[in-house]
Amino acid sequence: MIHHSDLILFPVGFSGAPDLHLVGKHRAAGVKVPVIILCPPLSIPSLDELVESEVQGIISTSSSPEELKEAIHAVLGHKTETLKEQYARAISVTHSFSQNFGLTNREVEILRLISAGKSDKDVAYNLEISSKTVKTHLNHINVKLGAKNRIHAVVNAISKNIISPHTLNF
Repeated sequence: MIHHSDLILFPVGFSGAPDLHLVGKHRAAGVKVPVIILCPPLSIPSLDELVESEVQGIISTSSSPEELKEAIHAVLGHKTETLKEQYARAISVTHSFSQNFGLTNREVEILRLISAGKSDKDVAYNLEISSKTVKTHLNHINVKLGAKNRIHAVVNAISKNIISPHTLNF
C-alpha cells in the first residue's frame, strides 16, 4: 500500500542536506505534493529559485513555531498567504539576525585565521584546541554563513563585514 503525504518539509542549506534543485527533480519525476523549504537564516534561496523549483512555502529555522504553523496552513490552502509573503517574512528574520550572523567570538577568530591562510592544524595550534574542534567550528561556521567550504565561508564573512579583506594572505 502506498501512502501519499499531504506536505513535504524539505531541509535546505544545512551541512549534508540536499540542494534545492532536488525538489525540481522530484517535480520532474511527477511528485506533486506541496513543499515547504526549511532553511537556516543565512541560507535562504532567492525567490526566483523557489519559484523555479515549484516550492509552495518557506520557513527559516529562526522563525517561531507559530510561523511554521502559519506556513503549513497557507500551503495546505487554509490561508491566503503567498510564497512571496512567506519569503519576505523569512528574509526579515534574517535581517534581524545578530550582527555577526550568529557566529561566536571563537568562530570569528577561526575565520580570521583561515582567511590569513592558516591550516586547521595551524589554527588548532594558535588557539590551543584540537584539530577536531577546529573542524567542528568550521562546520558550524559553514552552516551559519551558508557556505559550502572554508573559502566560501571566508568570502561570505568578508561580504557580510564579519572580517576585513585586508587580513587575506594569498
